[in-house]
Amino acid sequence: MEKDTSVDKASARVTAKTSIFRMEDGKKVAGKFSDLKVGQTVEASFTGAVSSSYPVQGAASEIVILQTR
Repeated sequence: MEKDTSVDKASARVTAKTSIFRMEDGKKVAGKFSDLKVGQTVEASFTGAVSSSYPVQGAASEIVILQTR
C-alpha cells in the first residue's frame, strides 16, 4: 500500500463494491451513488492498480463527499 498522495484530478471508477460517504457536521455518514454530483470536492481511496496517467485512473474503494457546489 502506498502512502497517502494528493492529486488535483482523478477518474475514479465506481462499482457495487465502492463505499460512498458524505461529511455532515464534521462526521462521515453513509451516502449513496445518487449523492455524487459533478463539481463536488471528494476524497477517493483506490484499490488495485492505478494508472500513472493524468488524470490518474482506477477503481475507487471509498469515496467521501467533502463539499458540494
